[in-house]
Formats: sequence, structure tokens, C-alpha cells
Amino acid sequence: MSKGDDGTAVVEYTATNETTLGSALRIPELDHDAVNRAAGRPQAVLAGDGAVHVEGEGEVVAKHPAGIATSIAVLTLLMTGCAVTAQPEPEDYTGTWVLEGADGDRATEFTVSADRTYTARNIPIDLACRTGTAATSPPGCANGDSASFSGRWKVADGNSTGIRFYFDDHFVRQGYPTNGALGFYSGSLDVPRPDYLFVRSSSD
Repeated sequence: MSKGDDGTAVVEYTATNETTLGSALRIPELDHDAVNRAAGRPQAVLAGDGAVHVEGEGEVVAKHPAGIATSIAVLTLLMTGCAVTAQPEPEDYTGTWVLEGADGDRATEFTVSADRTYTARNIPIDLACRTGTAATSPPGCANGDSASFSGRWKVADGNSTGIRFYFDDHFVRQGYPTNGALGFYSGSLDVPRPDYLFVRSSSD
């Protein structure tokens, strides 16, 4: 779910009889911020007038002229907490991110700048050298146990959240927001936790 220019909620969905993904339903009078406030509250209830109320709060999250059917869909969103998580903004990624638990004199870090450039220092080879090919990898991948390089970054597209790092227009890795940190995977994403976790520098 995203927030429309007028503050209403736009619910992305896929119906079984559609041939393309990413259909969007804009629900008039469904306030995006109210849904986020109410999300996860078990006391959200559907009233007989077709409105979704939050018990004990006196708040009407949605009251739609289409009636009960639309309100049931809204109530489902509230009760499941689906699709209401706010997407990180580009500025949420700026700053210095250091490898959790790293010690020694050489810091392992990404310094992410607001101008969409970054500097990476002492990044482990299995993280920095995704392709295994020198021509498409940052310097240092051919030998050594770490790589230092710089390039450009952008926010991930589509349904995937995170920050994508590029060196010489070649994709390096994607960092995924993980409990206030950035998680990186050197292999499969289907593992319990990231292979590397970078946390904000205490100097930020």
C-alpha cells in the first residue's frame, strides 16, 4: 500500500483473472496515515454502516460509499498488517555503515553520500566480488582478502526494499533494511539472517 498525492491509500493487488501484476486500487476516503496508525491493532472492527472503526480510539479509518465489501478489504489489511510498512526514503540510507562486530584498525564500512555516491572500505571479497570476474568487479577482487572502491548507489526498485551499490555501472550488492541496520547476503537470500550486518557508525 502506498500514499497517494491526496493522502488517500492506494492498495496494490493482483487478481487471479488479470494478466499483469501491479494493479492498483485507490480507495476514496481511506486515509493512508490512519491505516498505518491502526495497523496491527486487534480491536479494529467492521461496523454495520460499512465503516472500519478502531475500538477505544473513536477513530474511523475508512467509510466508503461502496459499503461493506470495500470495508472488509480494509479491515483485512489492518488485521494482517500486510502492505502497510513504510518504505525507507533515500535519506534513510545516507551516512556511514560499519560491519557489526568488526575490530582492528581497518574499518570495514560503506560511506553513503546524499549525492548518490558512496565509498566502500575493506569489504570482504565474497561480498564485494559478486560476479567473480575481474572485468565486472571492483578493484581488489583479483587478489587479497578485501576490496576498497567507490561508485554510485540507488534505492531498489519495485517490491524490493534496500540500497543497491554499483561500481563502474556494474551491480555489486544490495543492502536490505534489517532492524535499523543494513543486511547483505553473499549467497542465497533464503537463510535465517544476512551474512553481513552493517550498523550505523556511532559518529553519525
